[in-house]
Amino acid sequence: PLQYRTTPRDRRRFELTLPPQTAVIESLIIYALKQGEGGEKAVEICRKMGVSEATYYNWKRSMEVRE
Repeated sequence: PLQYRTTPRDRRRFELTLPPQTAVIESLIIYALKQGEGGEKAVEICRKMGVSEATYYNWKRSMEVRE
C-alpha cells in the first residue's frame, strides 16, 4: 500500500513511499495465479494482465517449484 510520511526537515512536506518493486510484481503474479485456481481461463487472465500465456505458465511453473 502507498504510505505518506513526513520528512525530517519539514514536517509539512510529505514524501511518498512505495513498497519494493519486486514485492509489487510478486503480489500481481500471485493474484493472477489465484484467479486461475478460482476457475478463470488463462486466456482471460493474460488479457487482463497484459502478458502472454507463456509468461503466465512460466509464473505457474515457478510458483509450483517454490512450494
